[in-house]
Amino acid sequence: LETKHDELATSSAAGKGTARNLTAEDIPEDLFDDSTLVRRKLFCQKLFQYEEQIGLTDVQLYTRAHISKAVFSKIRGMMRDATYRPSKVNVICLCIALNLEVKQAEEMLNLLEYSFSNADRLDRIVHWCLCNTEFYFTVDSLNEIFYDKLGETLLPV
Repeated sequence: LETKHDELATSSAAGKGTARNLTAEDIPEDLFDDSTLVRRKLFCQKLFQYEEQIGLTDVQLYTRAHISKAVFSKIRGMMRDATYRPSKVNVICLCIALNLEVKQAEEMLNLLEYSFSNADRLDRIVHWCLCNTEFYFTVDSLNEIFYDKLGETLLPV
């Protein structure tokens, strides 16, 4: 096994010309920074700021968003321990429940390293709804539309 490893290392190095063994010092220091945790805490701050602005309680928010109390508790706990990352669908449902504008929803998704995608049917429909502010909709009303048009619900029920 060691011989195979040495052969592989030699052939790999030979294929790369003057390649040398990678060390920790070779990797730029900024790649080791974990801005993810900071972004997750910022997501949490913004979420609860929006919640307060429109005057919802936690129970009202997670009920409107069709998110379980347990999941919402994990989201609430992100201020202390930002290792939890809610699913993209849950973030979308929270944005709908808060009646966010499209730019606000995009920012919330981006903080958790998500984005709307034209390749995803749910994303296209929700993005269209958020862009067309003359319509009021909820997670329930979108699910009814999805069920009528597609025979399935795309958001948590």
